Amino acid sequence: MARPGTVLARATSSSVGDRAGCELHVQGPSPSSPSRGGFTLIELIAVVAMFALVAALVLPTFDVGRRREVRQAGERVGDAVELARQRAIMTGRTHRVLLDLDGSRYAVEWQAPVDPEALAAEQPPAAAGSRRVAMEPPPEVFGPAEFVPVPGPFGRPAPLGDDVVFFDVVFPDTIVNTGVVELRLGPDGATDPALVTIADVDDRWRVEVEVQALADAVRVADVPR
Repeated sequence: MARPGTVLARATSSSVGDRAGCELHVQGPSPSSPSRGGFTLIELIAVVAMFALVAALVLPTFDVGRRREVRQAGERVGDAVELARQRAIMTGRTHRVLLDLDGSRYAVEWQAPVDPEALAAEQPPAAAGSRRVAMEPPPEVFGPAEFVPVPGPFGRPAPLGDDVVFFDVVFPDTIVNTGVVELRLGPDGATDPALVTIADVDDRWRVEVEVQALADAVRVADVPR
């Protein structure tokens, strides 16, 4: 009599014979079979670390270059305003700085003196034998004139840069962020105060060009972000 919990495994000769030739085969992985492709955890960590290192080296350099480009654009606009003011005082003629806010360009123009000979040539000649006296006043050499580009590179529209734009222009009574803005400087160099903000296309860096009413110098300062 078997004790509880004991399994008796006894096979008779006939049962053994019936099971002859029946074998249980458990097939495991063959040593020569190829392994599955993929990355190990260590390899993935190494790749991520490599990308992080490249980003840490490249991104600061990119930001420094973009910030320098914005700063230099602001300084060039400031130089254009100072040139227009100096020329206005020296020539006694009104100058203006045009800021194309949509096209991110700027240029300097002035009211050039009117050529009296050219104006006289435009007057119709009097008929032969006519005693009519021309009552029109003589042309004013220093009178009103149309604005024309100043000589030199400042007279040509200059771009701010590939990734630099005008953000806005703040006047005492209004703020403009589209269209063409005129900074007009009279013969004495006076102008309406304005604050021109220049930024990169992603608006990560900004500079302000402060145009004062009477001061000769134009202040260019970085805007804390």
